[in-house]
Amino acid sequence: MLIGADRERIARDLHDLVIQRLFAAGMTLRGVLGLIDDDRALERVSCTIDELDTTIRDIRTAIFTLKRPQQDGSGLRAQILDLATHAHEGLGFEPHVHFSGSVDTATPDHIASHLIAVVRETLSNVTRHAHATRVDVDLTIGDTIDLVVEDNGIGLGDTTRSSGLANLRERAESLDGAFTITSPPGGGTRLAWQVPHHTSSHGRCGVAGDDEIAGPVHPEPALPTDRRADQLLT
Repeated sequence: MLIGADRERIARDLHDLVIQRLFAAGMTLRGVLGLIDDDRALERVSCTIDELDTTIRDIRTAIFTLKRPQQDGSGLRAQILDLATHAHEGLGFEPHVHFSGSVDTATPDHIASHLIAVVRETLSNVTRHAHATRVDVDLTIGDTIDLVVEDNGIGLGDTTRSSGLANLRERAESLDGAFTITSPPGGGTRLAWQVPHHTSSHGRCGVAGDDEIAGPVHPEPALPTDRRADQLLT
């Protein structure tokens, strides 16, 4: 009981004190941007503002975790973070992972299993083929479920791992979703995997039973998270 009360108190203090002070500092810095004439100084202040924004997101994620009942670590969020941690050995660094929305409570189980498989396949391909030094994994749970993985590696090149790509595309299409993979102008690879939030486990090919129809989700604060990861498929 005491531990639960402590967690609530810490979460409240983080929100009411720490986040508010960081937000105020960021607003103050934004207010002086127009007064800075030196380009290098302007860039440094802008970067500091961005870092403050990232820190606020990180703290909000910590608050979200503190307010949730303690679990066995088997939720979608925990499993994706675990994949990112295990990717460190092959990549030489840990991917940066960002969550937005109610990842554990608002993602249907059958979609969560696809997401885990897509992240695993993508990080495996980045490790083997991308030669990247940074990977970002971004999962957003909203009206749609959007997974984006970007890396700064060598890009798609002239050929792609067609079997792996086909597998990711088939997973998306089976849920009435979409899959794209591109090489941005600045280099690297960007993979986007999107599916509707409410879809049966049979996707477009079957008829869902009553127990497979997603019902209303009890809302909880959609607090973003951060941590990161590098690329996708090449």
